[in-house]
Amino acid sequence: MKILMIAPEPVFRVRGTPFSVRDRCRGLSELGHQTDLLTYPFGDDFYSSGVTIHRVRKIPGINDVKIGFSWQKIPLDALLFLKAFMALHRTRYDLIHTHEEAGMIGAVLSPLFRVPHVYDMHSSLPQQFENYKTSGSRPVIAFMRWAEKVILQRSHAVIAICPHLKDIALKAYPDTNVHVIENMAQQQGDAPTQEDVKAVRARHGLKNAFVIGYTGTFEVNQGLDMMAQAFARVKDRMPDAKLFFVGGTPEQVESFRNVCSQMDIEDRTVLPGALPPEKISAVTAACDILVSPRCVGTNTPLKIYSYLKSGVPILATDLLTHTQVLDHDTAVLVKPEPDALEKGLWLLYNDADLRSRLAENAIQLEKTHYSWTAYCQKLKAMLDSLVDLQ
Repeated sequence: MKILMIAPEPVFRVRGTPFSVRDRCRGLSELGHQTDLLTYPFGDDFYSSGVTIHRVRKIPGINDVKIGFSWQKIPLDALLFLKAFMALHRTRYDLIHTHEEAGMIGAVLSPLFRVPHVYDMHSSLPQQFENYKTSGSRPVIAFMRWAEKVILQRSHAVIAICPHLKDIALKAYPDTNVHVIENMAQQQGDAPTQEDVKAVRARHGLKNAFVIGYTGTFEVNQGLDMMAQAFARVKDRMPDAKLFFVGGTPEQVESFRNVCSQMDIEDRTVLPGALPPEKISAVTAACDILVSPRCVGTNTPLKIYSYLKSGVPILATDLLTHTQVLDHDTAVLVKPEPDALEKGLWLLYNDADLRSRLAENAIQLEKTHYSWTAYCQKLKAMLDSLVDLQ
């Protein structure tokens, strides 16, 4: 099968959706398909057999786009539409596969060229506007809700990255052919060695510390300020504990450093910024616990799958964003409040048996439901459903 994939993202970047786009390409390649990926003019190339990356031209004054929707995306998406139109005019594709708001491109071009359309639903478009505080305008939210329904109606199959998104899709359009294909751990191949772990701890001044780790973006929905408040309250009872938060833009890291300084925990906080993806598995393995203090949202964060695979116990907020994957057998789940996070930290700090039990259960869950093999099987089932519809 020859596939035209359209991703309105800087692919590749170290953040959620670009990871997912890359994994879709790699999964389709393993299943024997060829993919032409149309994407933004910025981002790092990646190699996968059968995948060719095509980028739209740069627009003067636009050098990047932030996570979530931004007005800079409008002209870039217009270029994606034109490039996709020309690609479909020149080449006979068997499938159009779109991500996020590019679903509108697929909704227009699929019937025009009579090519089946798969929509990759990483989030609900109206929810994305609300969660990232892009706009709270009722007309804007109403328009995004309408656009999402049109995309679902004009998709031959929909990929939802979590069960809640499947529910949203079916509520908007009950006839949706929707498949849940969760993201997965980014660590592939051999697990990091003890030497790798020791090197991370030595490099970042964590040699004898009880390390509270976090990896991912530093966006407002991640709840990092709340986590800092919790740690500030418990730090005196955990004298060897340090926060090791990896990720964020330089501006976000500096902003969070200021927050830590105000709470008098800067000397107990290590903020190396974003690190290459291939180093993250050693980073997570070097931690004693891993935290995901998200305060809003329903989509399961990509980091959770890597956390599961790491063999390190997890502390997370007791919200749908986490509980679609995690339960009390695989993580300590607490209310999204500083007091509750403080108690969760103290519990895990003092109970080595609990840490060991949670880690073992998490590893087994990842192997059973979120491995690369399971991922490719789900992707194949989605493609097979298109054959059934013909």
